[in-house]
Amino acid sequence: MKTVKKVIAILEEFEKPLVELSISDLVEISGLNSSTVYRICSELEQKGYLLKDGTRGKYRLGHRFIKYYNSMNELNHLKQVALVFMQKFSKEINESVTLSVQVGSEITDIACVVSSHKLQLLSREGENLPLYCTSAGKIFLSQMDSESLNRVLRIKGVPVLTMNTITDFNLLNKELAIIRREGISFDDEEFELGIRSVAAQIKGTDGSVIAALAVIGPSIRISVQKMRALIPAIKSCAQEISKAMRYQDKY
Repeated sequence: MKTVKKVIAILEEFEKPLVELSISDLVEISGLNSSTVYRICSELEQKGYLLKDGTRGKYRLGHRFIKYYNSMNELNHLKQVALVFMQKFSKEINESVTLSVQVGSEITDIACVVSSHKLQLLSREGENLPLYCTSAGKIFLSQMDSESLNRVLRIKGVPVLTMNTITDFNLLNKELAIIRREGISFDDEEFELGIRSVAAQIKGTDGSVIAALAVIGPSIRISVQKMRALIPAIKSCAQEISKAMRYQDKY
């Protein structure tokens, strides 16, 4: 943990635009000893996080951060595009609508439009949620090959969260095969009692799933029948967002 803090301390010194710093500069600013700074900078340079000027011996941010910057821009673009459709969709069905992306072996909501009902769920925007027991999460699980799927499930585990949580790998695989075929998934009070959701896949230009659109609400209002009745509408909204993200093929 101490090493991580030292790496962060050095990287934070490059926050200013076009800043260039030498080893001695970083030693003076960070308060770390020169051998530690040299070792960290050499490793960061090797991985592409820092770039060293060969003549002056000064470091600046490397190409790896450009990739992160581009990824954040794409994420912000997706959010801005999707929100237009989400707001209209939420108003039409008067239920909360979320937009989720995969973050490692979990998902996180990057946008949420809350319904006008007095009984409504709190936004979970920015909170990491499991893949195996949420409708949005299962959209991403369904896209994994068997090796990746087994690795994720075994690393994170499939703890029982409610009486409806599917923890049997065979049953989960059967459900994922259906989701893969139909592009729709359900959470029937599997993550939390009293909450149901239905999700559809959003695709990018190359046809890969880049996000999941979900309708979520209390189970006293969203019955299993209502979840199924929402399929055509949520598929249509997800398709509109996909097209706006320049996905061309038909669902």
